[in-house]
Amino acid sequence: MQKAAIYYEELLKSFSYQNLSEIKAATNTDVYAVVVEVKPFKRILKGRKDYMASMTITDPSLNGQCITANFFNPKTDSLPHVSIGSILVLKEVNVNQFNNRAQLVNTSDTKYTAFDPETLEEKPSVDVSYAVKDYELDIIKALHAWNQKMLSVKMSQPQFIISKKRPILETAQLSHSSAHYFDYIGMIVDFHRQDAHSKVNLVLTDFTVNPKYYPNDKYIANNISSDILLQCTLWDNHANNCPKLNFGDYVYIENCTRKTKNQYLEIAVNGNKLKKKQLTLLEEHDPSLRDLLERKAEFLKSAKELRRENSSAPIHNKTHSIRTRLTCSRNFNTIKDILENEEVGLYLLRAFIVDYQPKDLNDWIRGWCSTCQKT
Repeated sequence: MQKAAIYYEELLKSFSYQNLSEIKAATNTDVYAVVVEVKPFKRILKGRKDYMASMTITDPSLNGQCITANFFNPKTDSLPHVSIGSILVLKEVNVNQFNNRAQLVNTSDTKYTAFDPETLEEKPSVDVSYAVKDYELDIIKALHAWNQKMLSVKMSQPQFIISKKRPILETAQLSHSSAHYFDYIGMIVDFHRQDAHSKVNLVLTDFTVNPKYYPNDKYIANNISSDILLQCTLWDNHANNCPKLNFGDYVYIENCTRKTKNQYLEIAVNGNKLKKKQLTLLEEHDPSLRDLLERKAEFLKSAKELRRENSSAPIHNKTHSIRTRLTCSRNFNTIKDILENEEVGLYLLRAFIVDYQPKDLNDWIRGWCSTCQKT
């Protein structure tokens, strides 16, 4: 790791570039950096109402410290397209000082581009992209090699990866993560605002499995099974500031905590005096949604294949000799009545089974024990 850092810094110096520890406030400079954390795009509500991308970056000279880089543009396509580990190249970026630390901000003269954290494939931005020169590719590869060395050290020494910043957790990670507070990115499945209280209930999914889910087949019509659902409660000011959300909306929720009052795994955002909104509505092309959208596509593909498989067998009418008799005086509903009535409720139906799908009864069974998932 030390050799990789020395090689990168010497290479940078040979082309007269500064590392991040050398940049000075009130100047414009060129920067090469590794992206450590990315926040979802946000719309500025005042002034020009630009979109904003905020991220933290580092390089070997900072010895594990980071600085913030903020980008503003009227188009999201013109913001940096990065994820954790991306290599970011900035040209003529402005250096400010905030809380006695350097902070980077783009100007009308700033150009930039980014490279994928795994493949180093370039991810240019519209209208502001910088065309890297051949010798700069050596700098980018050297910085990437240093970051890969850092990652290998973190994997072998888990204590190094503890961060003071809140992690972004997936549903499947919630039960075993040590983080008390965390951020969450998910898709809205259901939204309910309780009028009499400062409380909003959300049903979310990020298409990973909830190990202690609340059994609920209400959303089967939308191809969403209950084992990938997560209940979330917003309280007080966060509930009051929450906009009306619809099925399929994507949200970034900050400062979440687990709810431990029952056997099910749920999360909540408790009320506080902060004016900052802790729920951000994301656009579908936001880079922070990349992993979720990939899981969603895979989930929908599997669901489609299962439906095709279950519908391939022909359904035959069958004559049944078994009949039932109702001993109460309530009237029956017909299937036609139920289909034509848009009101949600309970109906009394008398019918016989023509056929059933899926043929394998195990595909019908829901987990009974929320801990071991055995029926």
